[in-house]
Formats: sequence, C-alpha cells, structure tokens
Amino acid sequence: MLAFIKNFLTGQTFTFLVGGTASREFAEEIGVPQGSALAVTLFLVAMNEVFGVLPANVHLFVYVDDILLVVMGDTPGRTRIRTQATVSAVHRWAASIGFIMNAGKYIRGHDCQSRHQLTGPSIRLGHDPIPNRKIVRVLRVDIDRRLTFVPHFRAVKAHQAKG
Repeated sequence: MLAFIKNFLTGQTFTFLVGGTASREFAEEIGVPQGSALAVTLFLVAMNEVFGVLPANVHLFVYVDDILLVVMGDTPGRTRIRTQATVSAVHRWAASIGFIMNAGKYIRGHDCQSRHQLTGPSIRLGHDPIPNRKIVRVLRVDIDRRLTFVPHFRAVKAHQAKG
C-alpha cells in the first residue's frame, strides 16, 4: 500500500488552461492531485497527527480541508493564552509536515454570553495577527458572539427577498 501511495504522489504534473491556451507543465511538489479519489483520505491521514499536539480541553473539528479550533476558559485572559498556545502548536505541527498556514485565511471569534470587550494582544499565527470578527461563519452558517443564529437568519431572509 505504501509503495502504491508513493508512486501515486511521485512525478505528478499539472497545467493551467486559460481561454483554450495551456500553460507549460509544472511539477507537483507537495500535496495530492485535486479531485483524485485518494485526496480526502490522504489529507485526513496527514491531519490525524494534529490531535496529538492540542492542549487539554481544546476541541478540533475538521471538515474537508477546513478546521475549527474551539478553546474554552473561565476568564478571557486565560482563554486568550490557551488559544495562542493552541494556534502556535498547530502552526508548528503544520510546518513540520509541509502544510502552509496563512493568517489572512483565518478568523478569531470570541463567543460568550457576557458583553465584555477583548483585551490583551491579538492571537498570532507566527508573526501575523489573526483578525477578530463579531460574526463567524461555520459551514456556511453565521454565528454571532452570543452564539445565536440571528445573523444567519437575517442573511437567509435578505437572500430570499432578492431572489
């Protein structure tokens, strides 16, 4: 099985097609061919190791190639420290296996029932801050700071009014 997977991943090339014109061939240096039957399975095998680097009481949800980290705590300060430690651990793990993480593709949502403001330094991915949002989209569902679906219902209602 390992020889089959190695052969499957070795020597892959791709081209771009724009307006009927093909680019030159490029070598696939990392990853699996998109759309292949093995892509999701191999990604999940690679992702399996991330669970070992997570601190206690941190939850990770994986859907295709998206991840959702859920960090809980009893005070905003402790939760921020635990969140930074979690993000740093996942970032180190990802770099060790060749995954590239970009802070611009991530958001931080602070969800709780109280109305306090976030304080302290921002959560960082390497040297780059991860932006904080009042509304977080998870699997195309908008959730606000108080863990209600009000923003989602408003968006669905607005979409229905248009169409």
